[in-house]
Amino acid sequence: MSNCEEKTVNDYLVTLKLRIGEYEKIAYHRVRADNDVQAYRAAIEGECHGEPEWIDTTEYTSAWDMGEMIYEVDADARVLSANEVQVLKNVGIL
Repeated sequence: MSNCEEKTVNDYLVTLKLRIGEYEKIAYHRVRADNDVQAYRAAIEGECHGEPEWIDTTEYTSAWDMGEMIYEVDADARVLSANEVQVLKNVGIL
């Protein structure tokens, strides 16, 4: 047996509430990650046009063709159960 610990990778449902001035968007992302922080960051990166520059845990900048924009983000990441993953696969979402 190996002395290395096996990492547990979970399926997360990350809900993002993004605000750019008056514009607001809610986005849902299914992310496979080791923990909720990695899931949150992966979901944010999925919304960016380019690599985000992190300001703190709730804001990041993203380079766009029209210059840089600052997003404010509220996020919730939760682990999906095996049953929820199977249901999403059955209906063709995953």
